[in-house]
Amino acid sequence: MNAPSLSGRRVLIVEDEALVAMMLNDVLTSAGCAVIGPAVSTTEALALVERETIHCAVIDVKLTDGMSRPVAAALCARGIPFIVTTGYDEEHLEGFDGAPILQKAYIPDEVITAVAGILSA
Repeated sequence: MNAPSLSGRRVLIVEDEALVAMMLNDVLTSAGCAVIGPAVSTTEALALVERETIHCAVIDVKLTDGMSRPVAAALCARGIPFIVTTGYDEEHLEGFDGAPILQKAYIPDEVITAVAGILSA
Protein backbone atom coordinates (compact mmCIF):
# COMPACT_ATOMS: atom_id res chain seq x y z
CA MET A 1 0.00 0.00 0.00
CA ASN A 2 1.32 3.43 -0.91
CA ALA A 3 1.32 6.03 1.83
CA PRO A 4 -0.90 9.04 1.19
CA SER A 5 0.96 12.14 0.10
CA LEU A 6 1.06 14.79 2.76
CA SER A 7 3.27 17.05 0.68
CA GLY A 8 3.66 20.52 2.11
CA ARG A 9 1.54 19.89 5.19
CA ARG A 10 3.01 21.51 8.29
CA VAL A 11 2.80 19.11 11.23
CA LEU A 12 3.71 20.06 14.79
CA ILE A 13 5.33 17.27 16.82
CA VAL A 14 4.90 17.57 20.59
CA GLU A 15 6.88 14.70 22.10
CA ASP A 16 9.45 14.58 24.92
CA GLU A 17 10.91 11.13 24.17
CA ALA A 18 13.81 11.76 21.76
CA LEU A 19 13.62 8.43 19.94
CA VAL A 20 9.87 8.69 19.42
CA ALA A 21 10.23 12.29 18.20
CA MET A 22 12.95 11.24 15.74
CA MET A 23 10.78 8.40 14.43
CA LEU A 24 7.81 10.74 13.98
CA ASN A 25 10.03 13.28 12.24
CA ASP A 26 11.38 10.63 9.84
CA VAL A 27 7.95 9.15 9.08
CA LEU A 28 6.27 12.51 8.50
CA THR A 29 9.18 13.92 6.47
CA SER A 30 9.16 10.79 4.29
CA ALA A 31 5.46 11.42 3.62
CA GLY A 32 6.25 14.95 2.43
CA CYS A 33 5.38 16.90 5.57
CA ALA A 34 7.23 19.91 6.86
CA VAL A 35 7.80 19.11 10.53
CA ILE A 36 7.53 21.82 13.17
CA GLY A 37 9.35 20.97 16.40
CA PRO A 38 9.60 18.66 18.15
CA ALA A 39 8.48 20.53 21.22
CA VAL A 40 9.36 18.69 24.44
CA SER A 41 7.30 20.81 26.82
CA THR A 42 3.91 22.49 26.99
CA THR A 43 5.63 25.87 27.13
CA GLU A 44 7.64 25.19 23.98
CA ALA A 45 4.62 23.75 22.15
CA LEU A 46 2.43 26.75 23.01
CA ALA A 47 5.13 29.11 21.68
CA LEU A 48 5.22 27.17 18.38
CA VAL A 49 1.42 27.20 18.11
CA GLU A 50 1.52 30.99 18.55
CA ARG A 51 4.16 31.73 15.91
CA GLU A 52 4.01 28.94 13.30
CA THR A 53 1.56 28.04 10.55
CA ILE A 54 0.42 24.53 11.50
CA HIS A 55 -1.96 22.29 9.58
CA CYS A 56 -2.16 19.59 12.28
CA ALA A 57 -0.28 18.23 15.27
CA VAL A 58 0.77 14.97 16.90
CA ILE A 59 0.90 15.51 20.67
CA ASP A 60 1.99 13.25 23.49
CA VAL A 61 -0.20 13.33 26.61
CA LYS A 62 2.62 13.80 29.14
CA LEU A 63 5.53 16.16 28.52
CA THR A 64 8.55 17.29 30.52
CA ASP A 65 6.50 20.01 32.26
CA GLY A 66 3.24 18.12 32.75
CA MET A 67 0.15 17.15 30.81
CA SER A 68 -0.32 18.58 27.32
CA ARG A 69 -3.99 19.61 27.78
CA PRO A 70 -3.13 23.34 27.36
CA VAL A 71 -1.60 22.52 23.97
CA ALA A 72 -4.77 20.65 22.95
CA ALA A 73 -6.88 23.64 24.06
CA ALA A 74 -4.71 26.09 22.08
CA LEU A 75 -4.96 23.91 18.96
CA CYS A 76 -8.74 23.59 19.35
CA ALA A 77 -9.09 27.35 19.76
CA ARG A 78 -7.35 27.79 16.39
CA GLY A 79 -9.27 24.99 14.68
CA ILE A 80 -6.10 22.92 14.20
CA PRO A 81 -6.75 19.15 14.26
CA PHE A 82 -4.48 16.91 16.29
CA ILE A 83 -3.74 13.33 17.21
CA VAL A 84 -2.98 12.31 20.78
CA THR A 85 -0.26 9.71 21.40
CA THR A 86 0.02 7.97 24.74
CA GLY A 87 0.86 4.90 26.70
CA TYR A 88 -1.78 5.85 29.29
CA ASP A 89 -5.26 4.39 29.59
CA GLU A 90 -8.43 6.34 28.84
CA GLU A 91 -8.84 7.88 32.30
CA HIS A 92 -5.84 10.16 31.56
CA LEU A 93 -7.30 11.33 28.26
CA GLU A 94 -9.97 13.76 29.47
CA GLY A 95 -9.54 17.24 28.05
CA PHE A 96 -8.36 16.18 24.60
CA ASP A 97 -11.72 16.95 22.92
CA GLY A 98 -12.29 13.55 21.35
CA ALA A 99 -9.13 13.69 19.24
CA PRO A 100 -7.98 10.46 17.59
CA ILE A 101 -5.67 8.47 19.85
CA LEU A 102 -2.62 6.43 18.88
CA GLN A 103 -1.60 4.08 21.67
CA LYS A 104 2.16 3.67 22.03
CA ALA A 105 3.80 1.68 20.59
CA TYR A 106 2.39 2.52 17.19
CA ILE A 107 3.80 1.76 13.77
CA PRO A 108 4.71 4.35 11.11
CA ASP A 109 1.77 3.49 8.82
CA GLU A 110 -0.64 4.22 11.68
CA VAL A 111 0.83 7.72 12.05
CA ILE A 112 0.49 8.49 8.33
CA THR A 113 -3.06 7.13 8.19
CA ALA A 114 -4.08 9.12 11.28
CA VAL A 115 -2.52 12.37 10.03
CA ALA A 116 -4.10 11.94 6.59
CA GLY A 117 -7.42 11.24 8.30
CA ILE A 118 -7.51 14.39 10.41
CA LEU A 119 -6.35 16.54 7.50
CA SER A 120 -9.13 15.26 5.24
CA ALA A 121 -11.88 15.51 7.88
